[in-house]
Amino acid sequence: MTLRIRNWERYQHYRDRNPPWVKLHFSLLSSADWVTLADSDRVLLIASMLLASKNNGEVPEDPEYIQRVAYLAKKPNFGNLIRCGFLTSDSASNMLADASKTLAVARPETETETETEESQSRGESEGTPPPSDFDRFWQAYPRKVGKGAAAAAWKKAKPSRETVDAILEAVEQQKHSRQWLDSDGRFIPNPATWLNQARWEDEVDNGKQCGDGSPVPFEER
Repeated sequence: MTLRIRNWERYQHYRDRNPPWVKLHFSLLSSADWVTLADSDRVLLIASMLLASKNNGEVPEDPEYIQRVAYLAKKPNFGNLIRCGFLTSDSASNMLADASKTLAVARPETETETETEESQSRGESEGTPPPSDFDRFWQAYPRKVGKGAAAAAWKKAKPSRETVDAILEAVEQQKHSRQWLDSDGRFIPNPATWLNQARWEDEVDNGKQCGDGSPVPFEER
């Protein structure tokens, strides 16, 4: 199982430092997932980040070593950190995919045969293309107006893979910002305007927090 620190490549920019450093952002303390973690999980997260700094964001696959080097009382269990999104795991993604297939097979008998076939065709067909990057953005953006203009702005921007990740993360952060929450979303920009003005690079005003905000363990100042 390969474990990686979420957002490592984007937020950790130290190179060739000995000893390595890691950067933390104060917003970690206000993350709903952070405050609900047990103290032992918080210690494990910090220890994982420090160890990952020597391995390009990857956490060593050696629980006994991590227990010794971090002075933990017992062998680490990464389950809660993976579920909260602080760590990513290849095996966890495979487990989720397997679970989805199992649920598709175990449909209630009240479903019609046609519904079952359509569901299996959508979820299990190898030929089904994944959603495009723009579709992912459109689904995430809370103000769905001017889809054609937004698609044109997206095409004009030609975002790289790294920029796509930054855009999607910025949308999730800004959903919980003061501006987007005030007046029932009245001040949320149209998606085309947001893209044309590269608003994913804006600093987020987190003066007003929502409890279900995505965890952002690292952020460069």
